[in-house]
Amino acid sequence: MDLLKESTYQTPCGTIHYWSSILNLDTTTLVFLPGLTADHRLFDKQVAYFDGKYNIIVWDAPAHASSWPFRFDFDLFDKAKWLNGILEKEEIIKPIIIGQSMGGYVG
Repeated sequence: MDLLKESTYQTPCGTIHYWSSILNLDTTTLVFLPGLTADHRLFDKQVAYFDGKYNIIVWDAPAHASSWPFRFDFDLFDKAKWLNGILEKEEIIKPIIIGQSMGGYVG
């Protein structure tokens, strides 16, 4: 995913890895959330299509791929809080959430 910059977000249970391309804060932000057993690569084609047109954020959900190891002491609400923390860190105010399976629940 060479179009995006890798970043991390610390939680009490582990480190979440996410990738972003922020054009400017006034541009719409697409947030891609893969489901269980998938990682950020699930959305490679979408990222390639939308890159340069929108801000993009995509993560490896807690305990998945680069966001491993991760302590299994969290729930869906924690994932939503951590996602919100990432959006606040990146100063994203009005994201468009695009979730597949469990990613949709988090969104």
